[in-house]
Amino acid sequence: MKQTQIKDKIMAYTQNRNPIPKTGCGRRRIEQMGNPFKKISASCKAQAKKKFKVWPSAYASGWGVRCTRGDFKK
Repeated sequence: MKQTQIKDKIMAYTQNRNPIPKTGCGRRRIEQMGNPFKKISASCKAQAKKKFKVWPSAYASGWGVRCTRGDFKK
């Protein structure tokens, strides 16, 4: 199955069976989540490499993702 088919099935299930799914521990609903497979932009990746000693690392990757989302100024 392709990822789009899987996502469509999940969306259909949550909308038909459980229109307001319970979310706990700060989890986002599927409708609110963006595309989870976006790549880190080149400029943010370069900035993360300058800022952190080790690339790839969890801290550097997380910082790059947040930068790509627009949480930081580029």
